Amino acid sequence: MILSGLLAFIALVIAIAAIAQGNILRSRIENLEKERNRIQPVVPPPPPTAAIPPPLPKWLQNPPLAEAAPPVVPPPLPQIPRINWETFVGVKLFAWIGGFALSSFFTLIHQAPIFAAVVSIVGERRRALAISVVLLGASLIGNAIGPSAVGLLNDLLHAEFGDYAIRYSLLIIAATPVLAAACFWRAAMLYGKANPVAG
Repeated sequence: MILSGLLAFIALVIAIAAIAQGNILRSRIENLEKERNRIQPVVPPPPPTAAIPPPLPKWLQNPPLAEAAPPVVPPPLPQIPRINWETFVGVKLFAWIGGFALSSFFTLIHQAPIFAAVVSIVGERRRALAISVVLLGASLIGNAIGPSAVGLLNDLLHAEFGDYAIRYSLLIIAATPVLAAACFWRAAMLYGKANPVAG
């Protein structure tokens, strides 16, 4: 009981001291603001202007020059019409949309036959698992190994081809669908031999 009362008294003393210090700080801040408003900014004097010399007498001035004849402008040469490639492959005719559509078509055209072949081979209860395995393999090989292989080939070919090494790196990677087609063809032959009715 006495201890709690003592603690309350100490807390009250500390609070009163804090309020007093806050009032002192507030009064000091107000005095500083008044002092700052009282002091006027010092404006530097304007720089001295250079004295303008008097004009020269007429007998020292140069005589006026004769007006020069206008330059002779040759007739313009006939303009050869240039091919404006912007109208063919630029934004005006939206040719880039067609190119993007074609590249997307040829990039994704293989997915439907692959999924159809996988679904037709496995049983009904294993179709989701089979599709997930195909997507896992495509993600691991295509998204993980593919960019790393391009970078590795680019580093290996840079010593010989310089900045053009990226072209050959991408061309080598573009040949991988031929290997995939050979694998699918071999798998189809083996599946036909194992299942003569389906083949």
